[in-house]
Amino acid sequence: MLDLHSHIIYDVDDGARTLTESLELAKEYVNSGFSDVIATPHFQQGRYKDTNPELEQKTREIQQALIKHNIPLTLHLGNEIHYSPEILDLLEKKKINSLAGTSYILLEFSFRQKPYGLENAVFNLQLAGYSPIFAHVERYGYVQENPDWLAPFIEQGVLMQCNLAALDKPQTKDYQTIIELLRRNYVHLFGTDTHQLEWRTPNVTKQLKALESLLTKEAYQAIIIQNPYLVLKDESLDQLTQSLKETAIPDKKPSFLARVLKKLR
Repeated sequence: MLDLHSHIIYDVDDGARTLTESLELAKEYVNSGFSDVIATPHFQQGRYKDTNPELEQKTREIQQALIKHNIPLTLHLGNEIHYSPEILDLLEKKKINSLAGTSYILLEFSFRQKPYGLENAVFNLQLAGYSPIFAHVERYGYVQENPDWLAPFIEQGVLMQCNLAALDKPQTKDYQTIIELLRRNYVHLFGTDTHQLEWRTPNVTKQLKALESLLTKEAYQAIIIQNPYLVLKDESLDQLTQSLKETAIPDKKPSFLARVLKKLR
């Protein structure tokens, strides 16, 4: 498997803190069945300062350590890019990274405030040859309130990524939003969004099993196995016609009128 959302590079953001921790996270990746990881350190103007040369050097350092310690994991470099109007300019100047040198870029947003002018920004990015992926869409308050906020962007060709971490927490809004997004076939990719050994780790065996119980066989293979590698190959993804198994589709509660009529029968 391939994870395309990870903060495994140490001492560059709120992810891994040391080389040792990067290697321990890599071991957990391998134990969970992953062979490839696209490292996506945060990029946000004024908050995270590491430049591309520094990120490239640390990626090489970690890869060499993986080889030295016989950990069969291949790293690729990208960024998780916080949305701003300057994204296209920064990409063109090579100050931020697409995913593993492909046309795909991973974008994140404010969790509470809807991004202004996003449809035009997506259009301009696509016009320049980039393919946006929205990161952990289940976590945004405005998506939790209205999952169909994503619909026009999907129609534009944007891909949606969710985090595996929420899948063993069925009482949370994140989990419930994922179910609603899957019901609408709005999810194209999952990622671990790995950060540290204490929280959001690559140990996602339980979450993968939970997802497998929810999805059709075709959808599971596409979302978990095929689609991430299509991104790595810089190829397009097919749209799924049904993601959730029929038994996993939540039943809508009957209306008040329907309940009253049922009692009268």
